[in-house]
Amino acid sequence: PLLRSWGVEAPENHVIVTEIQTDDGGAGHGFSWTPTIGPQAVRALLDHDIAPFITGLPANPETVWDALWKRLHEAGGGGLTTIAMAGVDLALWDLQARRAQTSVTGLLGQRQESAEVYGSGVNLHYTLEELVAQTERWVAAGHRAVKIKVGKPDIREDAERVAAVRSVLGPDRKLMIDANQRW
Repeated sequence: PLLRSWGVEAPENHVIVTEIQTDDGGAGHGFSWTPTIGPQAVRALLDHDIAPFITGLPANPETVWDALWKRLHEAGGGGLTTIAMAGVDLALWDLQARRAQTSVTGLLGQRQESAEVYGSGVNLHYTLEELVAQTERWVAAGHRAVKIKVGKPDIREDAERVAAVRSVLGPDRKLMIDANQRW
């Protein structure tokens, strides 16, 4: 269970751990997640369909992704299929990075040493007062940018929430909004 749920729509999240092991003793780990429902279905897809299919394939992310996509896309081009594939993909990239004795970002050609962190929360279910308080905490922590959720049934409520957060942030901080496919 989450310390504080995302509201009645998502009282919990599930993390699915994927481990790839090679014949030469190598191992890579990947993670994917489901909001509220579906972890058993993802696990079943991994255990009964994906693992037997990829056994014996080269431990190459591109090769495995392409082969899995060809095999699984008829079952669905998103949702459980891609959640399961994501864990495998991340595990294969992790395996390659470990073999190269670098990070996945190093393997992919990291171009910068740091990135600015921003305040972000799954806060659509917060009251206006809770959202403002959260934003004030982010500002106090020194964040130069924040991201909030929008997508209320009444867009005027979203506009009110955005305006309230903007008033806390002032004009010099960045404000990002995320509708999560609600509009």
